[in-house]
Amino acid sequence: MPRKPRRHPPKLAALTLDLETAAPHVEPKECPLLHDTELVAQLGEILHRHEAKLTAFVVGRVLDDAPDVVERVSAQLDPEFELHSYSHNVADPDSPAEIQRARDAYAAYFRREPMGYRAPWGRISREGIARLAEMGFRYDSSIFPSFRPGVFNNLRLPNRPFRYGNGAGGSLVELPLAAVPTVRLVVGMSYLKFFGLGFYRALFSVFGMPNPLVFGMHLHDFRLHPEALAGADLPRWVKAYHGANVTKALDIFEAFLGYLRRRGYSFVHMSEAYEQAAKRLVPAAEGPDRDGAR
Repeated sequence: MPRKPRRHPPKLAALTLDLETAAPHVEPKECPLLHDTELVAQLGEILHRHEAKLTAFVVGRVLDDAPDVVERVSAQLDPEFELHSYSHNVADPDSPAEIQRARDAYAAYFRREPMGYRAPWGRISREGIARLAEMGFRYDSSIFPSFRPGVFNNLRLPNRPFRYGNGAGGSLVELPLAAVPTVRLVVGMSYLKFFGLGFYRALFSVFGMPNPLVFGMHLHDFRLHPEALAGADLPRWVKAYHGANVTKALDIFEAFLGYLRRRGYSFVHMSEAYEQAAKRLVPAAEGPDRDGAR
């Protein structure tokens, strides 16, 4: 009998926006980026042209203190919403109080429980993963399967969706942010601005592309207001990195969406990526290392 052709899983791209103030000391009501109606409208136009779905990971303080921002983003970008901690405090990214307060803000605003969580800067710990599972979250999307000195070292974790082992998170599914296979270079808006789409195309041609491709971005990737990074405790080179090609960012983003379409990707919400991933999971016995996560 002739051999049946091998069926490959569909190529899925999940675009995600971390809806935050960028600088923790700035109140949501006073953050120009969050109230930049022109920028949000431009992003909405790009998403509409490419029929691209979006998931917004929103900081709980924004839900409490600037609900008008959430209403406008909902109207113009039509995303599904999940959680991005309560205060976006990188020193306290996944404590019981931080997660619970974020969950309470979400439930009060949306009248439902969240499915997914993303910790600031990807700083999730094994204890944080266990807390998410205990609180009923279905998935986490904090892990960068890469290495950033002093922030995280997740090179030993899978570069694709996996379910945490019983000792770490029980049934919780991790949907890691995208990274180029083998070389583990993160595929996100800030990286795309800095290295350029041509550089990524070259890497993809050699090493392939992640699937699903969970693409992370922020409003400050597209427009830097004076407060966005000025007060952040970051090295000068990091601030320069975030500012690279920021005036061209919208064009770069649109070009990338077109590239994904040509490579056969379909745009999905994170909930859809979760449902697909849950069918075929790579188990991992442990969560992220504390040294890399905290």
